[in-house]
Amino acid sequence: MMNFSIKALVLATAAMSVVPAAFADDVTSSGTVTITGEVKQNACVVDDDSKNLTVTLEDVFANIFTAAGNTAAEKDFTINLKDCNNVQFKNAQLRFEGPVDSRVSNNTVLENTDGDSLNIGVQILDASASGGNSPMVFTHTDDAWSGATKLPDGEATTVKLPFKARYYAIAPDDGNGNLTGTVGATATFYLRYN
Repeated sequence: MMNFSIKALVLATAAMSVVPAAFADDVTSSGTVTITGEVKQNACVVDDDSKNLTVTLEDVFANIFTAAGNTAAEKDFTINLKDCNNVQFKNAQLRFEGPVDSRVSNNTVLENTDGDSLNIGVQILDASASGGNSPMVFTHTDDAWSGATKLPDGEATTVKLPFKARYYAIAPDDGNGNLTGTVGATATFYLRYN
């Protein structure tokens, strides 16, 4: 009798191991995906002194902002690149991203996110030769890139990308403190080479 139980157990176990195969999906090869790319040499490297740059604008009085759109206290600054060469690319361009003040429709004013002045924002100007001191646009579009700065021939050298920062009045001074307070805005920059 014991011999019969062991045979039944062996047969039941063998049957269970065959059952899943009967219900398996029919899997066949339908094609392939080929992934390609290229790793290129950087045209430049951001200099350490430009990776976390702070630009301090001079203090100004609110009454100089007599109309919305008035600006003041332009301050020059540069983003420095090092180890640049034009072996693979001839020009460098830069764009900024940051929270824009929605009260200015052209996306050229950074919102005062780190200060308490309610109606002052910050603009960054492209001071490159081809930029003409025009306000930078803080969007993901082609017009957001600075003017092209030529990379040097020959040995790896330093390149300076010039910009200016300034206050921008969202509203005119009302004489009751609508502009007074601290101002602080932060933007992240991105480089492209062409």
